[in-house]
Amino acid sequence: MCELAWRMGHSSTRAALVYLHARDDRARELADALGERAEKELNQWRESRPDPSEEDGGDRPSGT
Repeated sequence: MCELAWRMGHSSTRAALVYLHARDDRARELADALGERAEKELNQWRESRPDPSEEDGGDRPSGT
């Protein structure tokens, strides 16, 4: 029996692998949800910012 199965309290390596697979699936779900939330927040932030070309009539110095 592998150390991981022993630490998880499983009597076989197969049982540990089943739970590891479920853990990986859940990690993917959480990562996808976080990515969707981040994209939503970023889009809201972008929409709330004024268009730089509209500020000051667009006559801003180039900085060069």
